[in-house]
Amino acid sequence: MKKKDPAPCHARRREHWVEGDKREKEERGEKSEDGRKIGESGSMKGSYTVEAAVVVSVTILVLASLLLCIFFIHDRAVLQSMVCETALAGSGFATEAERKEAVSAASGQIRKGRFLGSRSLSGNVSAGEKEVTAVWSMEYPLPGFAARYFSGGSLRISRSWTSRIQDPADMIRKIKGAGELLTGGEK
Repeated sequence: MKKKDPAPCHARRREHWVEGDKREKEERGEKSEDGRKIGESGSMKGSYTVEAAVVVSVTILVLASLLLCIFFIHDRAVLQSMVCETALAGSGFATEAERKEAVSAASGQIRKGRFLGSRSLSGNVSAGEKEVTAVWSMEYPLPGFAARYFSGGSLRISRSWTSRIQDPADMIRKIKGAGELLTGGEK
């Protein structure tokens, strides 16, 4: 009969002692030479860096998109107010010459400097006998390859407004006439 080699048995005992010693150190919260807790694996060492890189990238993308949307809405609102002002500028004058002069003065006040991101401002104002119509448009550029592929690189903003011409003297005559009808000609 052969004798068994005692080394494997001793090696198994040694492994058992080491594992038991590790468990005891974990329970006490001791740390190893590299600063990690005993029993903690080193495979998650850079996970916070990767997660932070993803979170910061997504946050910057969302903030930039939000800022572009805010600029677009601002430019659209400013354009609409300018169109309304231009159309209403000529609606309160009696003669056509005064109307055209007021409309051209209001058109001259429209400046590109009031817009945050839009380019290529163009417009047309027409003052007829019964109404003043203003139509203005501009382009809002979109950054990025995908936006250029799907929308041609920009969004077109177009606004129009029509205002009926009111003759103040004629309106006063109509109101006085209606008042006389209601009161039977008495003052």
